[in-house]
Parts: sequence; C-alpha cells; structure tokens
Amino acid sequence: MRMIMIIFCVLVALPSLAGSGDDFQCPEGLIEKTNTTKDQRLEKWCETNEGKREYLFRAWYKNGSEWQYKQLKNGHQHGLSVLYTSNGSPSVKGKFDMGKKIGIWTRWWGNNQIKSEGRWAAYKPCGPFKCYDHKGKPAPCGKNLLFMHAGCKQAENGADCPLECPAEK
Repeated sequence: MRMIMIIFCVLVALPSLAGSGDDFQCPEGLIEKTNTTKDQRLEKWCETNEGKREYLFRAWYKNGSEWQYKQLKNGHQHGLSVLYTSNGSPSVKGKFDMGKKIGIWTRWWGNNQIKSEGRWAAYKPCGPFKCYDHKGKPAPCGKNLLFMHAGCKQAENGADCPLECPAEK
C-alpha cells in the first residue's frame, strides 16, 4: 500500500513540476532569467554575466506543457532544439551547430505522424528530403516546407531534395 501511495504522489507531482519550470537549473556561474510573454508563456534561460544566453532556454505554454527546448553555447543555438504543440507532442526537432542547422530535422503533424524529415549541413538542406501526408503516406514536399530554400530543386515526384551533402565529420 505504501508503494502505491508513493507512486501516486510521484505521478501527481511530475506533470506540475515539469510544466512550471521548477526543474530548470542553470549551472554554477550562470544567471537564471525568467520572462512571461504577452500570451502568458513562461520562458527561462541561463545567461553569462555579460548578458549572453548560455546552456539552455526553455518555455512553457499557459497550460503548463512545454513549448520550446533549446540548448545554447556562446549565445547561439547549439545542440538539441525541440518545439512542442500545446498538447506536449513534438512539432519540430533537430540540432544546431553554433546557430546553423545540422543533421536530421523532423516535423510532425498534429496527430503525431511525421510530416517531413531531411538532413541539414551548414544551414542548407542536403540529400533526400521525405514528406508525408497526415496519414503517413509519402507526399510532395511543396514550396512551404520548413526545410526548403531557394537552392533546392524538387525531383519530378516532389518527394526529394537531391542537394549534395558534405561528408560527415
């Protein structure tokens, strides 16, 4: 019985703890900053004494679910970056290298089906890009795709972006 009560308390406490930003901590030597946006989103980040954002930025929707998670280095996005929907599902996920998109980036539809995914190098899309409709079936990427830019020529079926990728480091 005691174990059930402990599990219940943990399950009840975790969502409120995660959504409130109470678990946010800056490493020693960095200053924690907090802001509430006009639309009532809570933002927290770490800053150096010189005012540069460093280490981590997180933000939460008014309902308490996480909205944004970004790792930072020397004032740039560096490492994992995730945007979430208001119900807590990821909507965009990828990595940065000193402010430039790198690696595989993925977008999701609101029903958690993958919308698109493709590789970035030095803030340019490269290699094949795959796009899907809201049911998960392959679909043309179209011009409004987050991953596309003016230098990307769509293949005949619209499913690929055949730019060459630089060699992996």
